[in-house]
Amino acid sequence: MEHEKTQKVKDWDHAFEIAEEFNLDKEEFEPKWTWDCNYKLDFDGPLVVVTSRFYPPTPSYGEGWDGSVYIQLGDEPLIPKKEFKEDNLEDLKDKVEAYVKEVTGKIKLAISEIDWSGIKSKI
Repeated sequence: MEHEKTQKVKDWDHAFEIAEEFNLDKEEFEPKWTWDCNYKLDFDGPLVVVTSRFYPPTPSYGEGWDGSVYIQLGDEPLIPKKEFKEDNLEDLKDKVEAYVKEVTGKIKLAISEIDWSGIKSKI
């Protein structure tokens, strides 16, 4: 049996219970329901995520800094991972940031070319 629909929030404990219930089926990289001051409800979070890991030069990992950058839509890969191997942190920083900036520009361009007028809610 479906519970009664919530119209008003009683107090902050009630508000946090509601947000917890609304977020039960959300994955790590999905937008989440949260409360702001005066019981304003927000649905915020990332859609496109940059995640990376770089290993330092050690006998176990090898020479130089190496690792990968992943660009994801939510928790799904959006484009193939990009691998990097640099001798120093400054070069690693410059190349990774330039790559992410280039990808960001391409994503913005692709999104700007979508015809959004036909998108309607399924509810």
